[in-house]
Amino acid sequence: MKFISTLNSFLSEKKWRAWRITVLIFFIFFIISLLMYLLMPVMVKLVLKHKIEEIETERHISIEMNDLDIKTTHFFHYELEASQINLIQDNCPDYFLHIKDFHVEFRPKWQWPIDIAVTNMEMDTMKVQFIERKDYSNFSFLRNKQTDSNDSTSSKNDYGQKIVRYMRTLTGYIPEHLMNKSTSIYTEFDSVLVDYQIDSLQVLDGLLFGQLKILTAAATHEWEIVGRVNAARQDYYGLLTLQDSNQQRGELPFLSKLVKISTSFQQLSFGLHIQEDQSGLLAFSFRGKVNQWALYHPKLSDEVITADSASFLLRAKISNQTIEIDSSSVLVWETLSVNPYLFYDNKGKGRLKFEIKQPATDAVKMKNSLPEQIFSVLPRLNLEGKISFYLTFDCDFNQVDSLKFDFGIRSSDLRISPETVDYLRQFNIPFSYTAYDRNAPVRVISMDTLNPGFCKFREIPAFIRSAILVSEDPSFFQHNGFIKSAFRESMVANIKKGRFARGGSTLSMQLVKNLFLNKKKVYSRKIEEIFIVWLIENHRLMSKERMFEIYVNIIEWGPCVYGLKEASQFYFDKKPQDLTLAESLYLASLIRSPKWYGYTLETDGTLTESRREEITFLARRLSDKNMISPEEFTNFNPNVMTKISEDKILKFGLKCNCLEKQQ
Repeated sequence: MKFISTLNSFLSEKKWRAWRITVLIFFIFFIISLLMYLLMPVMVKLVLKHKIEEIETERHISIEMNDLDIKTTHFFHYELEASQINLIQDNCPDYFLHIKDFHVEFRPKWQWPIDIAVTNMEMDTMKVQFIERKDYSNFSFLRNKQTDSNDSTSSKNDYGQKIVRYMRTLTGYIPEHLMNKSTSIYTEFDSVLVDYQIDSLQVLDGLLFGQLKILTAAATHEWEIVGRVNAARQDYYGLLTLQDSNQQRGELPFLSKLVKISTSFQQLSFGLHIQEDQSGLLAFSFRGKVNQWALYHPKLSDEVITADSASFLLRAKISNQTIEIDSSSVLVWETLSVNPYLFYDNKGKGRLKFEIKQPATDAVKMKNSLPEQIFSVLPRLNLEGKISFYLTFDCDFNQVDSLKFDFGIRSSDLRISPETVDYLRQFNIPFSYTAYDRNAPVRVISMDTLNPGFCKFREIPAFIRSAILVSEDPSFFQHNGFIKSAFRESMVANIKKGRFARGGSTLSMQLVKNLFLNKKKVYSRKIEEIFIVWLIENHRLMSKERMFEIYVNIIEWGPCVYGLKEASQFYFDKKPQDLTLAESLYLASLIRSPKWYGYTLETDGTLTESRREEITFLARRLSDKNMISPEEFTNFNPNVMTKISEDKILKFGLKCNCLEKQQ
C-alpha cells in the first residue's frame, strides 16, 4: 500500500504529467490492439459472411465454404482455412469453381477504405468450369451484374478507370507467395471441349512460375508460364513458351475464341504499364511480341498466314469516354512497321478517327515482309525504290455527313522490272478470260477481234459509253484509278444504312479485280486491287480505251450473258449500235446486279416503275453533264420493252453448262 501511495504521489507531480499522458495513450492503444487481436477473427467472419451474401444476391450465385476457420497467427496477421470451397450459379447443375484444402494468410492495410494484403496462399487443387451450350451457361453471372439505376453515364463509360479497376482487382489479391499444386480450367463451348491443366503454380515476391498443359481432341500442348506483377507500380509482364520440341507452334483455344481468329505460336510475351497524372488522365503502354505466329480467318485468307516474328507497342491515353492511341505506337510484321493513330470519343453516338502514315520504305523490304498466304499478286512484282502510303478516316457518328476520308500511295523513284511490266501489260494483247460464278468457272470468253462477239472500243456506241460512265464511273477517263469522294460517299451511305449497301470502286478497280485477282472475298484482295490499279494507272501500263474495251466485253449483264453484244441480243434482239438511249441506260443499270434483272421487269417485259425512275435519273445526269444534247434528253422515253424469251434463257444458260460439264 505504501508503494502505491508513493507511486500516485510521484505521478501526480506536475513535471510528470506529460509522461502520464503518454502512458495513458499507450494503455488505450494496447487495449484496442488486444481487442482487435482477440476479436478480428470474429469480425473477419462477420464481414466475410456479409460480403458473400452480398455477392450471392448481386450475382445470383451460391458460395459454400466448408470447415471455415479464421485465427490469429501473430500480431495483426491472420489465416483462413477451408477444406472445400464451391461456387455455383443459381439453377445450374454444373459448378463454376471448386477448391480443395484452401489456406490463406493476410493482414490488414492501414488505409481507408480498409483493405487486406494477402501474404501467402496455398491450395491443393482448384477446378474452374466454363460451360456454354445453346440455351445454357454456368458463368453468365460474370456478365450479368445488377447495376444501380442511379449510376451516371460518365461512370459507365470511364474506360481508363474501368481498366485500372479490373487490373487492380485481378492483381490486388495475388499473394506475395502462392503455391498451387494443381489447377484445372475446363471449357465447353459449342460442344468443343478443352482442358487447361496448370501444375505447380507458384508466386514468389511478385514473380510467377508454372507449367501449362492444354488438352483438346486434336492435340496436347505443353507451355511454360513466367510472369511478373508489381501492383504498386502498375507494371505487369507475362511470357508463354511452347515446351513441345516436336511441335513448332501451339494453340491457345480461349485466345482464338476471344479474338475470333484461329491462332497458334511458339512464344508470346506481353507487358503493360499504367501511369496516372494529376488530372486523372491514364497513360497505358502495352507491348507484345509473337514468335513463329500462324493465324487463320476466312476473311483474311483461305490459307493459314504465318510470320517468323510480329510485335506491337501501343501507347494509349484513356480518360472519361475517350481512348487515344498515340502515333508513336508501332505495329511490326516481320521487318515491315507502321505507325497507327486512333481516337475514339463516346459522346453521343461516338466519334472515330483512324490514321496510318507509312514513311518512305524500301520496296524490296516491303515485298519480303508480305505474307504470301494473303497476297497472290504482290509477291511476284519486282519493284525497286521507296514507297510511302497514308490513310485517314474521321467520322463523327452524330454527324455522319461530315465524314472525312483520304488515302494515297506515293513514290518518286520507283522502278519496275521488265518482267513485272510484261505481267501487268499482258492484257494489252488478245487473251482468253474465264468468267466465274460462285467461285466456279462458267464461261471462257475470247478477247480477240476474231471473236464475232467481241466489241472493239470504237464500235461501242456513244449512248452505251455514256450510260456506263454515268452509272458506274463518270470521271473514268480523267482520274488516275480512284475517286476519293466516291469512297467517302459510299462509307456515309453504308454507315447510315448499317450495312454494306454501296461500293466505291472505279471501273479501273473492277477491271483489276476481274483480271488479276481471285474471286475470294477477303480483305487483302482490296489492298492488292488498290496497289495494282495505282501501278497501272500511274505508269500508263494500259490505256483507258483498252481498259474500257475489256470491261464492256467481260462483265456479266444477265444469267450467263457476258459482253455488250450478248446483252444487246438477249434483252432487245439488237446490235449495240442500234440501241436507244433508254435501252442503253437500262443495260447500264443492270451491271451492279445482273442476276436480279427479273425484278426490274413487269410480266409483259416492260420496266417496273422504280427502274423507269432510275434510268430517267441517269438520263438527267447525262444532260446535266452535257453528255447528251438537250434535244436527246427531251426525246428521252423510259418506257422500254424487252424481248426476253425462255428460248434465250435456255440458250445462254447452256453456254455456262457446257463449261461446267467440262470441269
